[in-house]
Amino acid sequence: MVTGACVSGPALLLGLVDVVVMTTDAFAYVSGPDAVHEFTGVTVDRTTLGGARAHDGRTGVASFVVDTESDAEIAVMDLLSYLPDNHLCDPRRMICDDPPERECSTAASAVPVRSMDAYDVRVVLDDVVDEGVCWSCAAHTPRTSSRRSPVSMAALWEWSRISRVTGPGRSISRRRERQRGS
Repeated sequence: MVTGACVSGPALLLGLVDVVVMTTDAFAYVSGPDAVHEFTGVTVDRTTLGGARAHDGRTGVASFVVDTESDAEIAVMDLLSYLPDNHLCDPRRMICDDPPERECSTAASAVPVRSMDAYDVRVVLDDVVDEGVCWSCAAHTPRTSSRRSPVSMAALWEWSRISRVTGPGRSISRRRERQRGS
């Protein structure tokens, strides 16, 4: 959680953690505006260089940007409510009034027939997640960013429980298929 200045060494940590919540007035960078100007001749302010909006929309470092520190605390508590207590526990079960046999026709029509064709997974998630609860992590990050892509926290945790994710986008079964050459 970043609620103010995060500069130099601590700013490096943000690229290594899974989820970063920043307030709108927060900023994070390794070398500040003066150093950038000295080395490049470019004049830049701290908000443009490493403000929350820059990390939300350009770098993908910010998973969530909220207005105040109390909003950041609420976002962190909400996130933690989806996670198991530790790596040995299953994700928490939540009471849900959605009927399990409901139709998900939007999801079925959104997925292309050819497995190599692109589609917006958010359309599928909005249709299938229970009670419409779907967090979009790093929702403003461009798709070309190597840092993060928009994902649903609920779907991410459910998928990790089901397919035992071993890395970004790789399940154990897919890795074994590739090893066998199939």
